[in-house]
Amino acid sequence: MFRRKKLIQNPIRACKQNGITQQNLNKEVGNYNIQILKELGYKIVKEYKNYNNEKRNLFIGLNERETGTSIDLCLVDDIRLQRKLGFTPLSRILVKYINNSTLKIEDIYVTDINRGKGYTSLLIDQLKIFASENNIQEIHGDISSVDAKDHIARLKRFYDQNNFEIDYNDHTFSGTVIYKV
Repeated sequence: MFRRKKLIQNPIRACKQNGITQQNLNKEVGNYNIQILKELGYKIVKEYKNYNNEKRNLFIGLNERETGTSIDLCLVDDIRLQRKLGFTPLSRILVKYINNSTLKIEDIYVTDINRGKGYTSLLIDQLKIFASENNIQEIHGDISSVDAKDHIARLKRFYDQNNFEIDYNDHTFSGTVIYKV
């Protein structure tokens, strides 16, 4: 196998130069992405093999901050090479502890190209499992006016599909979402 440093610089060129098949390259990239997650303090909590027949594996990393005040869930795959600087997961959810029984979704991130593929729903499912295992009773979130003006229909559909109660005000373009564990 070739050195990881070459893989990081240009995985396709390194693949060709070393006679590595695309399948082995994907495996090496996947191993590298898992290593990045671990170096950044995440533990791998879920792996999806051959997700949606896309011939790629997905990994969910969970990082519960040392202070016990927040949780960071992110999703990476074994195809795209994630870089340590400018780390860009397929999807990411940042969550804050409100108290011992309540979590609040602070931010949800998904790249435009990955919208509608179910990646963020995978993270929401993992967040629900985390909440259940840690005796959390509710997960809250806000719908901000900035988000609502651009894509309120998509937000409502997403939260509805994930069994959140939605309280949205059409006049203020804002609202809240609640999931009872």
